[in-house]
Amino acid sequence: MMTNTTHTAVLDDYFQLFDASRTEKLLVLFTPDVEIILNGTKRTG
Repeated sequence: MMTNTTHTAVLDDYFQLFDASRTEKLLVLFTPDVEIILNGTKRTG
């Protein structure tokens, strides 16, 4: 049986992966010198 804490951890992991997958799509919309910071992680275009 999963506890609320476990459900929260699973959802946190899911949304972090979801956000990471969208970052690549966001980067192509901007100039090459763009920098996106998501959850403390920097990504450049």
